[in-house]
Amino acid sequence: MSGAVRVGRATDLAKAEAVDRVLAGCESTAMNVMAPETSTGTAPAGNTAPASTGGGNALDLYDDNGNGMITCAEARDHGIAPVHRDHPAYQYMRDGDGDGVVCE
Repeated sequence: MSGAVRVGRATDLAKAEAVDRVLAGCESTAMNVMAPETSTGTAPAGNTAPASTGGGNALDLYDDNGNGMITCAEARDHGIAPVHRDHPAYQYMRDGDGDGVVCE
């Protein structure tokens, strides 16, 4: 098993391996995290990129194909790879090994 799926007591090995095979065929398994809207219809504060990236939402800045995720190819195209946990783009990317760095 590749380790992409953590096997717990409730999941048997065969199911975990089946999930691994499906995920291995995916271009990306990053989650599409959407910020909840406030009562004013805008996203809450804190979902914007720091001034060093020119401001704006990380998806607006780096998600070139508009799919709600940021791939390593997009991160490299924008010169932000490797992407660390404290970067605003990180939340829209998949950190497969959970080390806090994507596209290393």
